[in-house]
Amino acid sequence: MEIHKPKFIKGFIAEIFVIVIGISLAVTAERIVESFQHQKEEKGVISRMIQELKRDSSDLAYKNQQDTLKGSIRGLHSQGFSF
Repeated sequence: MEIHKPKFIKGFIAEIFVIVIGISLAVTAERIVESFQHQKEEKGVISRMIQELKRDSSDLAYKNQQDTLKGSIRGLHSQGFSF
């Protein structure tokens, strides 16, 4: 005579397996979606940073040009030139 495991244990194990697989798939899908969202946000942040750096660079170049002109004018004033 053979002893068989009760069917409810096999069914219970199968249900647990299905639940674990389902949760694993859901977590994986969520991480993939978050990864795409982070990449999209990253591109936006990088483009804004580039724009800000360009604006800051042009502001700095303008300020340096103004300082150079002021220094030249002061030098001419100190040499006796007047405008």
